[in-house]
Amino acid sequence: MKTISKLKFFLPELTEDCNIICNLKGKLFSPEENKKLFEQNFHKSLDPFEILKQDMLDFTQSIQSYLQSGEHSVDYITQYYFKHPGKHIRPTIALILARAMNSAKNQDFSLSSIHNSQRIFSQVIEMIHCSSLIHDDVIDSGETRRGQTAVHKQVGNKAAVLGGDYLISTASLMCTELKDLRLIELISAIMENLSKGELIQSDTQESDLDALLVAYCHKTYFKTASLIAHGCKGIGLYGIEEEKCFEFGKHLGLAFQYVDDILDFTGDKKTLGKPNLNDMKEGLATGPVLFACAHQPSLMDAVFRKFTGTDDIIQGKEAALKYGLETTRRLALIHLIKSLEALHFIPRSSYAYSALNSLAHKVYSRIS
Repeated sequence: MKTISKLKFFLPELTEDCNIICNLKGKLFSPEENKKLFEQNFHKSLDPFEILKQDMLDFTQSIQSYLQSGEHSVDYITQYYFKHPGKHIRPTIALILARAMNSAKNQDFSLSSIHNSQRIFSQVIEMIHCSSLIHDDVIDSGETRRGQTAVHKQVGNKAAVLGGDYLISTASLMCTELKDLRLIELISAIMENLSKGELIQSDTQESDLDALLVAYCHKTYFKTASLIAHGCKGIGLYGIEEEKCFEFGKHLGLAFQYVDDILDFTGDKKTLGKPNLNDMKEGLATGPVLFACAHQPSLMDAVFRKFTGTDDIIQGKEAALKYGLETTRRLALIHLIKSLEALHFIPRSSYAYSALNSLAHKVYSRIS
C-alpha cells in the first residue's frame, strides 16, 4: 500500500477499504460459504419499502412540484427519470436511518418522526443522483436507463447535460432554503467526488493489479458511496452520531455498487434496465474481472486494452464467473457487516435495528 498511497487520487480515509479489497486478491470463496455468512448476519424480518410506504407517497410528487419551471422542454428533461422512478434506494436508506436514529431517543420506531430538513435533504440526494444518471448516460453513450430510452437519446446531448445541470442547481437551491451551511458543504463534497469518480473511470492507467483494485475502490466510493455516505451524514446532523452515520452510508454504498457490479454479469436487461456486461462493453474492469485476474494473469492484457480484442468480453465473463464473482460477493458482505457495526448506538434488539438489518438484506439479496 506504500506505493499505492502515492497515487494522485488516493484518499487516506479509504485506506482501510483499500486494504480490504487488496487482501481479498487471490482468495476464492464458495457460494455456500457466502450464503452462510449472509444468513448468519442478515434477516428479512421487515420490508424497508413497506415501512416507508407512507413517507414515500408524496416523495416524487414533491420533487416534481419543486422542479416545475414553466418551460416544457426543461421540465421534460428534469422530470423524466422521476416519471420512471427506480428503486428509490437512496432516499429509502436516508429515511430509514432518520426514523431509526430518531427512535433511538424514545425507543419507539412507530412514533418517531422525520425532521423536515431530513426529508428535504433526502429529496436533494435523489435529485443529485438523477442528475448524475443523465450525465453518465451522455458520457457513456447509454441507450437505456430504468427500462426506458435514455433521455439524451430523445433530446440530444447538449439539452440533456443542461437539464442535468438544472437538476443540480435546483437541488442546491433547496439546500440553501434550509439555511444550514453544513448541508451545502455536504452536497459540494458529493459533486466534487462524482467528478473525481468520472475522471478516475475515464483515465485509469495503473500498471498492476493492486493499483487497479485501489482505483476501483476509489471510483466506487466517489461515484456511488460518497453520495449515500454524505446523505446519511446529513440525516445524522439532525439526529445523533453524524460521523457514524457517514460510516454506515459509506459501507452500505460500497456494498450496493459491488452488488450492482455482480448483477452486470448475472442479471438480464429486464432486471437491470440496461444490457448486461455493459461495463466491459464500455472498457471497464470491475470487481469480478479484477479478482479473476489474480487467478488468470493473462486477463490483464484484456483489461489494459479495455476489452477491445476478439473474444475479450467472452473470456472476461468466463473468468469472472469462475474466479471473481464469489470474491466480489464476499467484498460486498464485508462492507454490509461493517455498515451495521457503525451503528453501535442502536440496540440490536430494537425494531430500528431490525429495519436497518432488513435494508442491508435487501441490498444483498438481489444477488443471493
